[in-house]
Amino acid sequence: TALIADMFRSCGITAHRAGNMGIPLAPALAAAKPADVLVLEVSAAQLENVHAFAPSIAVITNIQPEHRNLYSWQTYHGIK
Repeated sequence: TALIADMFRSCGITAHRAGNMGIPLAPALAAAKPADVLVLEVSAAQLENVHAFAPSIAVITNIQPEHRNLYSWQTYHGIK
Protein backbone atom coordinates (compact mmCIF):
# COMPACT_ATOMS: atom_id res chain seq x y z
CA THR A 1 0.00 0.00 0.00
CA ALA A 2 2.75 2.43 0.96
CA LEU A 3 4.78 1.46 -2.12
CA ILE A 4 1.84 2.05 -4.46
CA ALA A 5 1.09 5.43 -2.86
CA ASP A 6 4.77 6.37 -3.19
CA MET A 7 4.73 5.36 -6.86
CA PHE A 8 1.87 7.77 -7.52
CA ARG A 9 3.65 10.52 -5.57
CA SER A 10 6.86 9.99 -7.56
CA CYS A 11 4.81 10.76 -10.69
CA GLY A 12 3.54 14.01 -9.17
CA ILE A 13 0.11 12.63 -8.25
CA THR A 14 -1.21 13.38 -4.76
CA ALA A 15 -1.93 10.02 -3.13
CA HIS A 16 -3.44 9.30 0.28
CA ARG A 17 -3.09 5.85 1.85
CA ALA A 18 -5.45 4.41 4.42
CA GLY A 19 -6.86 1.17 5.74
CA ASN A 20 -5.33 -1.73 7.61
CA MET A 21 -1.98 -0.05 8.18
CA GLY A 22 -3.48 2.08 10.97
CA ILE A 23 -4.59 5.11 8.99
CA PRO A 24 -8.40 5.50 9.10
CA LEU A 25 -10.24 5.98 5.80
CA ALA A 26 -12.45 8.89 6.93
CA PRO A 27 -9.64 11.45 7.51
CA ALA A 28 -7.85 10.40 4.31
CA LEU A 29 -11.08 10.74 2.36
CA ALA A 30 -11.79 14.15 3.93
CA ALA A 31 -8.29 15.37 3.00
CA ALA A 32 -8.48 14.12 -0.59
CA LYS A 33 -9.34 16.42 -3.46
CA PRO A 34 -11.23 15.14 -6.54
CA ALA A 35 -8.02 14.71 -8.55
CA ASP A 36 -6.21 12.87 -5.74
CA VAL A 37 -5.75 9.11 -5.51
CA LEU A 38 -6.74 7.00 -2.50
CA VAL A 39 -4.70 3.84 -1.98
CA LEU A 40 -6.52 1.54 0.42
CA GLU A 41 -5.46 -1.64 2.15
CA VAL A 42 -8.67 -3.57 2.79
CA SER A 43 -9.05 -6.87 4.62
CA ALA A 44 -11.46 -9.68 3.82
CA ALA A 45 -13.36 -8.88 7.03
CA GLN A 46 -13.81 -5.29 5.86
CA LEU A 47 -15.02 -6.40 2.44
CA GLU A 48 -17.25 -9.23 3.60
CA ASN A 49 -20.47 -7.21 4.00
CA VAL A 50 -19.69 -4.30 1.69
CA HIS A 51 -21.58 -4.53 -1.57
CA ALA A 52 -21.40 -0.94 -2.82
CA PHE A 53 -17.59 -0.57 -2.76
CA ALA A 54 -16.62 -0.12 -6.38
CA PRO A 55 -13.16 1.37 -6.86
CA SER A 56 -12.14 2.60 -10.31
CA ILE A 57 -9.06 0.39 -10.11
CA ALA A 58 -8.34 -2.55 -7.82
CA VAL A 59 -4.97 -4.24 -7.36
CA ILE A 60 -4.60 -7.46 -5.41
CA THR A 61 -1.05 -7.54 -4.09
CA ASN A 62 -1.36 -10.50 -1.75
CA ILE A 63 -3.81 -13.35 -1.54
CA GLN A 64 -2.94 -16.39 0.53
CA PRO A 65 -5.03 -19.00 2.34
CA GLU A 66 -5.24 -17.00 5.57
CA HIS A 67 -7.94 -16.86 8.22
CA ARG A 68 -8.81 -20.53 7.78
CA ASN A 69 -10.69 -20.35 11.07
CA LEU A 70 -13.07 -17.77 9.51
CA TYR A 71 -13.34 -18.64 5.81
CA SER A 72 -12.93 -21.50 3.41
CA TRP A 73 -10.35 -20.80 0.68
CA GLN A 74 -13.13 -20.33 -1.89
CA THR A 75 -15.01 -17.86 0.32
CA TYR A 76 -11.84 -15.93 1.17
CA HIS A 77 -10.82 -15.79 -2.50
CA GLY A 78 -14.30 -14.61 -3.48
CA ILE A 79 -14.34 -11.85 -0.86
CA LYS A 80 -10.92 -10.55 -1.84
